[in-house]
Amino acid sequence: MDISVTGGPLTHHHRAFVDGDCATIPWGAFDAGAHDPRTRERARRAWVLRTNDEYRSMVGFAELQSLTAEMRAPLDVIVGAGRVVRDEALHVELCARLTDLLGGRGPKAPAPRFVGTDARAPARRRALQHLVGSLCIGETISVAMLAGVRERATDAVAHAVLTQLLRDESFHSRFGWLWLPHFEVTDAERRWLDALVPRVLASVTRGAVPSQHEAGVYRDNPYGSMPVEARRAALERSLDEIVERFEAAGLPAERWRDEAAALR
Repeated sequence: MDISVTGGPLTHHHRAFVDGDCATIPWGAFDAGAHDPRTRERARRAWVLRTNDEYRSMVGFAELQSLTAEMRAPLDVIVGAGRVVRDEALHVELCARLTDLLGGRGPKAPAPRFVGTDARAPARRRALQHLVGSLCIGETISVAMLAGVRERATDAVAHAVLTQLLRDESFHSRFGWLWLPHFEVTDAERRWLDALVPRVLASVTRGAVPSQHEAGVYRDNPYGSMPVEARRAALERSLDEIVERFEAAGLPAERWRDEAAALR
């Protein structure tokens, strides 16, 4: 994963693009010696994973913005998708900078796991996959997780970075729910969602709660983390919200959730 910049005139424009929000982070307050090396290492590993997640989201939502233009979506939808891409680019920058303060990515850092849509499918269906799977489901869960992590972050820099991430992800979730009623899902698309959404719910449920091997990364940490049981509780609350909102939109989310449970 390459998160470098060109170093030329493009970098000037990049800095102008992101520095307004980066400037709100008290980078100078970071104290590398404030906590023991083991605590910093757990935090470094967690922020490597968070950087990967934000980079993956940036790539996925860049596809969504292109699709909204291709399907001639309303202008406010296209602009909303554009803001999401801009936010995710900023998040990559913020997470990478904090990772560097904690010791850097390291030579064995994992690469992001990208999830794209089927390029052979119509633009509208691919956009619907992003809308339902990434915005309504993924970002709603992300908000719940970030809120819990930020609450536990006592380091000033980590808390400020998480505050910015939470503010932006909250918009991403709202953007999805506000767009959904205007999408006017067809009967054929409903049948397609019947096959898609249970798999998405099963996947995000597995991904939101770490495996036994990863659990050590998710202990309470001054740089922002949340124990496994707290993550499970946050996940269940966000799933309840997702189901309620989909049902209000006339989509069979209770059934989808039951089918997802059978897939896990």
